[in-house]
Amino acid sequence: MNTSTINRLEEIILRNNRNPSHKAATAVLQDLGTPCISFASLDQQNSTSHCITSGSDDTSTLFQACSISKSVCSVLTFKLIESGLLTLHTSISDYLNDTELEELETQETKGMAKFITISMLLSHTSGLETSGTQGFPGYDVSRNANGHFRAALPDLQEALEGHWPSNTLPIRLKDWPGHTFKYSGGGYGVLQLIIEAVTKKSLAEVMQGYIFTPLGMHRSTFDVPDDEDLNTEKQQGKGNYARAYYNGYTACEVPHRVNPEQSAAGLWTTPTDLLTLVSAIQKSLNSENGFLPRHLAKQMLEEVTAGMAHGWFVTEARFGHGGSNMPGWRCNVMASLDGSQAFCFMTNSAEGFLVGCKVQATMSYLLGWKKAKEFAYMSNCVVPFADVSAAPPDTAVMQKWNGTWKEQGTQFQIQFLAKEGVPWLKVGQMPEQWLWIAAHGEMDLQNGNKIIADLVCRGGMEVLVRLMEDKIGEAFMEMWNGNTGETITIERVS
Repeated sequence: MNTSTINRLEEIILRNNRNPSHKAATAVLQDLGTPCISFASLDQQNSTSHCITSGSDDTSTLFQACSISKSVCSVLTFKLIESGLLTLHTSISDYLNDTELEELETQETKGMAKFITISMLLSHTSGLETSGTQGFPGYDVSRNANGHFRAALPDLQEALEGHWPSNTLPIRLKDWPGHTFKYSGGGYGVLQLIIEAVTKKSLAEVMQGYIFTPLGMHRSTFDVPDDEDLNTEKQQGKGNYARAYYNGYTACEVPHRVNPEQSAAGLWTTPTDLLTLVSAIQKSLNSENGFLPRHLAKQMLEEVTAGMAHGWFVTEARFGHGGSNMPGWRCNVMASLDGSQAFCFMTNSAEGFLVGCKVQATMSYLLGWKKAKEFAYMSNCVVPFADVSAAPPDTAVMQKWNGTWKEQGTQFQIQFLAKEGVPWLKVGQMPEQWLWIAAHGEMDLQNGNKIIADLVCRGGMEVLVRLMEDKIGEAFMEMWNGNTGETITIERVS
């Protein structure tokens, strides 16, 4: 990717400002919810990375990978399968001692844990507790004014047991092993115990030896940063670690939290390093000399249930995973199975996910990618930025949709009007909203319907209007409501 693509990205972001005083893309993203977004893309073997920040962060800055840690742990697991240390469909009782196994059971479920396999842990079908409603919230290990730690940090075994000082529920069986999908970070904690047992090393050491060093992922670590390692607005820390924010302006009281459940949520890394891993997986899928043997790479990404493979969410053409850690980390990685495309973004804000999705959509638009079918965890619609420099369809084409429309099942009405090359949207006596071309990848429909244009408001209303034709050329409309995350069918009134 050349500089002009990045310049176009920042131009599109800037022209979607909600405040005229914002004169840079950074200010717009702060207003939307994050002080920083770091991303990397792979397009037909052409890779790039970029960071938009109000502080001292750059493309080498470390962010918490959150639940993407699980995907990385899955790759490690399949490397251990390749080495003969693990077997995918073997009972976990082959690797855990009796006490560790019994900790996963109650008196009423005694004898059931041995039916859990490595595959079930990876695919969230083990029947184990997820860890609680907050996932793994982590622990505040900063020091108070007296120099004492603010919270005690449990080891992995204590965290799984759910006893003091753990802040999560005990990891116990709640369903029959293999019965159904239920996202379980606790299952990955059990997997970490197994990995450390069979290798007789810490997860961090095993990951370094099997994954990070062989792939050259030099900015990936489980090391917890000290205060001097953390970046500030004006100066990079010694370790170039990002710090967490609530929104685009306000830093969290705690710059980061520590997760003893490293396999589930403890990785620090960069988008570039994650795409290095993803690229290695893509090569393994499509050649005989990849990082993993081809049959293992395919097995890792084979759907087990409901869009879930082993450590990765999958569609018919892509694999990926999102991440969210407290108090302020959001990230996502997605890649094509054919090896042609990949994208990863990482933010250091609790409000960063939707911002990241908008940036991802814009990059797909600029790179000419088709809009990907969303993963299960991305089911809510995200209204993309407007490209105010792109010309909408001719007025003669859009006039087909002129008139009054209403939301299906409600009495809420909108008026669509295209005149002199400009499409407008109007509700009642409220001011008209000018519509612009949506900056996201094109989508092909499989039902015979045709998308004529995706149009969005700019700098405020989170609405997308999709002008469509059915199989016989009749006009109809959809509306995406970014406020509710819903896609709504619009019916013609007049």
